Amino acid sequence: MAFLDAHAALAFAAMGDVEAMARLISGLEELAAAGRPVVAEVVLPLARGIQAFGEGGYEDAIRWMEPLDGQLVRVGGSHAQWEVFEDTLLQAYLRVGRFEAAERLLRRRLNQRSSARDIVWLKQATAAQ
Repeated sequence: MAFLDAHAALAFAAMGDVEAMARLISGLEELAAAGRPVVAEVVLPLARGIQAFGEGGYEDAIRWMEPLDGQLVRVGGSHAQWEVFEDTLLQAYLRVGRFEAAERLLRRRLNQRSSARDIVWLKQATAAQ
């Protein structure tokens, strides 16, 4: 369910569905309190970060999502699916002017595979520095 919950958070944030997001976060808090480590350590902070991003709280999104580096594999899915969450973090970095952090993440990704979109974002990050 971690995979589904993480992606539901994206959908709710994209739709601006504050009530659905609040229900999701509440349910995740209950699961975390019941001792579900993947929920407590990855899915709940990820959902909170996505919620913050959707509300324009980019610094808060970074605060929630940055510590999840290397942990997204725990929700399941593919590299492409994990990149959606990294993309959210990257956009938060760019929107608050944390260009060096964006550049580090983008260079790491580009060392693993080619991406025209990441090259464009890297150019934005380096030009802004």
